[in-house]
Amino acid sequence: MQKTYINIGLIETAFTSDRYPLLFSGMQTDTPAFEMVGQLVHHTQDAELIKRIIISGLPADYEQGNGNTIEQLDDKIERTLAQGWHEEKPVNGPPSTVDNLMALMEEHNCGLFHDAFKRTYISVNDNRVRRTYLLGSTAAKRYLQHLYYLEYRKPMNSQNFKLACDMLEAKALFEGETKKIYLRVAGDMGRVFINLANDKAEVVEIDKSGYRISTDSTVTFVTSPSMSAMPNPKEVDNALGRFKELLGLDDKRYARVLGFIIGALNPLGPYLCLLVEGEQGSGKSFLTECIKTIIDPSLAMKMRLPDNERDLMIMARSTHGMLFDNVSSIKGDISDALCTLSTGGGRMTRKLYTDDEMAIFNEIRPFILNGIAAYATRPDLLDRSLSLSLEAMPEEKRRGEHYMREEFEVLLPGIMHELFEIISCALRNFETTEEPKGVRMTDAARFLVAAEPATNLEAGSMLSALKESQKEIIAESLSKNSLAMAIITFVENRKRFSGKMNDLLRKLSTEGEVDRYFPKTAAHLSRDLSRLKPALNKVGIIVDFQPRTNTGRAIELYASEDFETGEIVSDVDTTQKRGIPRPLKSGIKM
Repeated sequence: MQKTYINIGLIETAFTSDRYPLLFSGMQTDTPAFEMVGQLVHHTQDAELIKRIIISGLPADYEQGNGNTIEQLDDKIERTLAQGWHEEKPVNGPPSTVDNLMALMEEHNCGLFHDAFKRTYISVNDNRVRRTYLLGSTAAKRYLQHLYYLEYRKPMNSQNFKLACDMLEAKALFEGETKKIYLRVAGDMGRVFINLANDKAEVVEIDKSGYRISTDSTVTFVTSPSMSAMPNPKEVDNALGRFKELLGLDDKRYARVLGFIIGALNPLGPYLCLLVEGEQGSGKSFLTECIKTIIDPSLAMKMRLPDNERDLMIMARSTHGMLFDNVSSIKGDISDALCTLSTGGGRMTRKLYTDDEMAIFNEIRPFILNGIAAYATRPDLLDRSLSLSLEAMPEEKRRGEHYMREEFEVLLPGIMHELFEIISCALRNFETTEEPKGVRMTDAARFLVAAEPATNLEAGSMLSALKESQKEIIAESLSKNSLAMAIITFVENRKRFSGKMNDLLRKLSTEGEVDRYFPKTAAHLSRDLSRLKPALNKVGIIVDFQPRTNTGRAIELYASEDFETGEIVSDVDTTQKRGIPRPLKSGIKM
């Protein structure tokens, strides 16, 4: 077998060159690209390989831009080689252990490629099924060591193994093709692919006519070490109906649970967040674990909500559906990151142990938040959520969790079968389903409405579940916000305000309930009103910011025709406040 050797010095230069990161932005790339050519020709005379290495550092859409680095690259490489700056050394002697591993990989038909974010992968035949691993992951390293051990009956030493991994990284990045990589769910509104992640590497393919199970899917799913297998679907009489009874859900709560589950299998997103609240003994932990098992079973079913965005996005890279348990509060930056995770959008953060390199995260995932009460407060996150409030089960209706789990396991294959049929129904109806009005997350709502005919729910149940949930969420969030309740009291008295922020702050502070979270300055009031504006508008209170001037920012605050006195009662914490406490009873008819 003819073997191809790549100079180790070439790999080291490509990875450590201080010119390579300067290509990432796609701006002013001529100088770093041409200087890097001078570095690479010392290790290879392969002009095409040098060109591929340079281009791998440029943005994916660079050729569509205004740059001309690529156009000049061939000429620069040719002139540099012609000047004799290279020091190519022939490879002599017997193959090294690295060469032997490379030969084994070729014999076993291993594939190397990367995604749009330059993350590298290896596809292998593992236990006679095709699997894809992230290069550098524990699973990939174990496979490579196992492959070498089976042939030579000894492990590679750590230094050679590191060299081999660096070689694979280079080949995947510079020679491998770019692929889209998925975890659990992939596809579009024509076909949906769901990774069962079982020993046979089976994938469920769903289209408008139904579903089938295959092992030759055209979609590339990466095997995450945290993933567990989904059960193969099979018919079980009235599985979803019996699941509803097992959880003790009424029609309203069941529609919300089912809506979240269906939405979590939408391959495109966006995804609704499920906010579960309930006191001890309400069964919320069992319910959320069942939902997690249906949409994305894993070895670590429950997670702690992380303290920073980086950890949250790293979790999202290896998990399709996340369950954050025992949530008591959500910091502002984490709430914003959860919003991005729900609807999609890139986030950048500095790479660890670097000064100027950035790590890019672009995941979109469904997730569940589970806590006792009032842990989510920001309107942006609440607008993306389905709420589920559970009451404590009566003593006489409680059952042992062990027996409930056994019953759930019996129902699970039938639940999967019925869900896949529901997704097929959504694909059939999606194009002819109009975008729902009066709800946030219209794309998610449209998918649920398209799926509804196969759910055995009454017509309109999905849309009603969304609208009622959002109304309840708005009412709950406003009732716990001292500024919102002060504004409601102000507007209830049919007062209209037009003036500066300082004047509004003074009036609200003297006429409404004030706690320690109440804004202390006009700037704080402007910021908080911007966040509350969408929720207040939905209950008929208009917040109209005027253009800024050199004397400050003006605002108009008044009630619209839709505003009515209702039944929201303030739930503001009055244990720590500024000013004199007095009862505040106010409300909005939802």
